[in-house]
Amino acid sequence: MPSYTFTSNLQTTNGVGVQSGNFNYPAYTDTPDIPRDIYRLASEIDAYLLVNTGPQGVQGTRGLQGIIGFQGTQGLQGTIGVQGTIGLQGTTGATGSQGTTGATGTQGATGTQGTQGLLGLQGTTGSGAQGTTGTQGTQGLLGLQGTTGSGAQGITGATGTQGATGTQGTQGLLGLQGTTGAGTQGTTGTQGVQGIQGTNTTTTTINAQSTNYTFALADQDKLVAFSNTGIQYISVPTNASVAFPIGAVVHVTGWNTGTYTIQAVTPGTTSIQSTGATVAVPKLRAQYSGADVVKIATDTWQVFGDVS
Repeated sequence: MPSYTFTSNLQTTNGVGVQSGNFNYPAYTDTPDIPRDIYRLASEIDAYLLVNTGPQGVQGTRGLQGIIGFQGTQGLQGTIGVQGTIGLQGTTGATGSQGTTGATGTQGATGTQGTQGLLGLQGTTGSGAQGTTGTQGTQGLLGLQGTTGSGAQGITGATGTQGATGTQGTQGLLGLQGTTGAGTQGTTGTQGVQGIQGTNTTTTTINAQSTNYTFALADQDKLVAFSNTGIQYISVPTNASVAFPIGAVVHVTGWNTGTYTIQAVTPGTTSIQSTGATVAVPKLRAQYSGADVVKIATDTWQVFGDVS
């Protein structure tokens, strides 16, 4: 393609044309490259305006955006060089042989034991007050043991013969047994008539109550009779307040048409057991019903009888 150059037709802010001598227009003699040429021209304009800037004029209307230039082709990447070969590793030298262990020296001989000192003489016992204990003398030498006699042992005499056993005396004669008596055994007497059976004189004490009542120790084995026509409570105390013995029984009955309810004074401590509709709070079923209240443990009572 032909080469080209730019000519000046720019105007300054005061309307004076810019001379080619005052502005560096890029001149190209090679093949045109639109993106490069536009960028270079814009750079020259920016450099000129930095130096030759007048008062800022009225901002003109925004011009149309120029056409985006074509992107150049990317150059080919160079080839990667061949890696050199790794050198061979040298051989490891041989390990030297281990030296021999030296011989262990012989143990020295044990020295001889010294002789024992002579045994000192024992002093005489004094008759006065006991003096201070003297220092202990050195132990004397142990005397030599005498030689054992060499005489032969005498011959043991022969054992004498055992004397003959004497003859056993004859056994005495057995005495004659006496004759058995000839008397006859007497007849057994007739059994006496049985005595008349005694009458039972034991009576039950009655403790009549017409209001709410708590058992007292004196009620053991008594009949507590209730006669209120309304609601009447029969209360069992704790063992801590009234110590009935285990096995104690109190008899109860209702003589009237009231409602007679057996309960514990302290339900959390004393336990009532029964066949009533409410196990811990049974009621006498009807007028003239009766029941036994029996202590079976420290704070446990059972109710036996006509309850509901």
